[in-house]
Amino acid sequence: MHSRFYHFLLSSWFCFATVDSEAQRIHIGTIDGYMTIEVTEGKVSGTYKPELDYHWYRSQKVHVTQGGSSGMLLHGSCQKFFHTGELLEKGEVKYGLKDGQWRTWHPNGRLKRVETWRRGVLHGDQLQFNEKGEFLGSSRYVNGKEKRTNRREKKPERSDENEGANSGKILKDRKGSREAAKKERATVKDRKAGPGLAEPDPNVGSERERRRVSKRRSRDTETKE
Repeated sequence: MHSRFYHFLLSSWFCFATVDSEAQRIHIGTIDGYMTIEVTEGKVSGTYKPELDYHWYRSQKVHVTQGGSSGMLLHGSCQKFFHTGELLEKGEVKYGLKDGQWRTWHPNGRLKRVETWRRGVLHGDQLQFNEKGEFLGSSRYVNGKEKRTNRREKKPERSDENEGANSGKILKDRKGSREAAKKERATVKDRKAGPGLAEPDPNVGSERERRRVSKRRSRDTETKE
């Protein structure tokens, strides 16, 4: 008697699937962790649409089939969890079709994606986030067709080495500009001083200007003699 009881507990643990008969709520073990779904024995109103994916439950597994099903349709809340207990995905299903807003999370608990469904078809805004929770971009869907996409532009990274090199180049350019301006002011001053009043500075002005000042000095000396 005891051995059968232990065998039953062991089988239940490995299968990890229980059914709440009143609410038709089912708990299933998954590769990523586990999930909680609600199902119905009701049928799809009308016929299955061949372009849509239907979610249904059978043999302790959730199946997704395009254009049909062969088990109890998911109908109600659907939640997936990581082994840590953090939410992985959450949304609503109506007679096997995703409906309303669905959210997906990264393992660290940060939001990964937000999307809107309408009777099994993407319809509305879809938002994307990275593992830090930073916004990556969005897409707009109308009846399953993407109409607009907005992506966040990534700013180029600036390294300290490049920043230091640029700063050194700027300082060097400024120093060269100051020296050139100093030489230009000295040349203008010599021109205004006139002949005989300013000595030609070999480090200031052009070669042509130095020769011109020397000739003026020679003419002034000859005149005095």
